[in-house]
Amino acid sequence: MTDTAVTKAERRNARKAARAARTTFSPLVPRTHRQKELIDALDSSPTVFAVGPAGTGKTYIAARHALMRLERGQIDRIVITRPSISDPRHRLGFQPGGVEQKMKPWMVPIWDAFKKGTSAANLDKYVANKQIEVLPFEHMRGRTIENGVFLLDEAQNCTLRDLEMFVTRIGEGGQLILSGDPDQSDIQDSGLSTLAWIAEDHDLDADIVWFTEDDVVRSAAAAEWVKAFSIRRKNGIADTARTPPAYL
Repeated sequence: MTDTAVTKAERRNARKAARAARTTFSPLVPRTHRQKELIDALDSSPTVFAVGPAGTGKTYIAARHALMRLERGQIDRIVITRPSISDPRHRLGFQPGGVEQKMKPWMVPIWDAFKKGTSAANLDKYVANKQIEVLPFEHMRGRTIENGVFLLDEAQNCTLRDLEMFVTRIGEGGQLILSGDPDQSDIQDSGLSTLAWIAEDHDLDADIVWFTEDDVVRSAAAAEWVKAFSIRRKNGIADTARTPPAYL
């Protein structure tokens, strides 16, 4: 190996080490009033609902906040889950590989959020130490979360019975976060909105942040689509197939 090759390899290794050891990451800054409301709720409440359309930052804020607490030593672990009940073609059993491989594609938004707050080396360490754990929803029964955060994503695909099981997992020092959009439920009997109203009706120690189409921050195009579908639902417009225009 030539000196030039060694030097080039050393430079590459140095860059990799620098990236792995990087400690300056983007701060968790709310972009909307409701994102600020969500952060305030996550700072103080043992149970937090983030309910509303896609693209509003619900899952991003929840994941970043949980990671921030883990990095500060305020909690011991983060457990991430989501229901696998969806369109039959998308269920876990239809995906290749073991549980981790099946869940990995669905966890991308959360991992992307984590990467904004810490290094890849830290994430690898947290996963190896089970300080960050990913579980299919059906594996949650019998679990107790103490001194940690349970983050339930896509909560709209849980029935009220499912959610009853989930919210009763909370132990001392635990926090539950439920994130979802009732308008994108893949099941007929979603319990997410009902559970939120139960918390309100019984004045439980829970905070509910209701996002709307006006809170979409993903992009202007995403906001337009969210508003279009919202208008159709509000006006009861049937989503039926139409024939193409006669001139086509």
